[in-house]
Amino acid sequence: VVRKDGFASWNEMMKAARTKELKWGLAQFGRATHVDSIIIREAFGIPARLIPFGGTSGMMAALMRGDVQMATGSDDSAKPLIAAGEIRVLADLTAKGGYPGVPTSVDLGRPDLVEKVAGHRFFIGPPNMPKGISNIMIAAFKKSLQDPAFLAWAKKIDLQVNPIYGDEAEKMAKRIFKYYTVELKPLLTKY
Repeated sequence: VVRKDGFASWNEMMKAARTKELKWGLAQFGRATHVDSIIIREAFGIPARLIPFGGTSGMMAALMRGDVQMATGSDDSAKPLIAAGEIRVLADLTAKGGYPGVPTSVDLGRPDLVEKVAGHRFFIGPPNMPKGISNIMIAAFKKSLQDPAFLAWAKKIDLQVNPIYGDEAEKMAKRIFKYYTVELKPLLTKY
């Protein structure tokens, strides 16, 4: 994201980055937006200094003041400022996108980033948990996440609910774990 009078587009930001190192805000050192910023910076070769703040509010305040030129944030954290017209989205690093006219990871030629920078949350149990217990838990989550009152609340606050369960969730978790511990580790060590 950028402040309301910041770069007009992803391409404009990339052009500016080729002439002078940008200042890129992130919410906290070592947290998801920090790691995501490293992944994005390296994937697109963006010359930028990553500047961590104590949290999302400090980062967004710095962005709106002009202390940094761009920032990485989660959709739920940025939405109120986007709606108020205080910040604008330059790229939506999802597959489908939620902002008209804003390029997605797919549009930018990096569909591999979708899974890597999405804010996944997993509910996990101990190794070798009996299948019967995990099936009960999965059924409970499915029931909860299909509850009409929950879905109405999620729609009201514009919360995207995209659950995956069981083997599919485990496979995703293993891919992400491998990415972070094998492929990304040397890059994170650099930072």
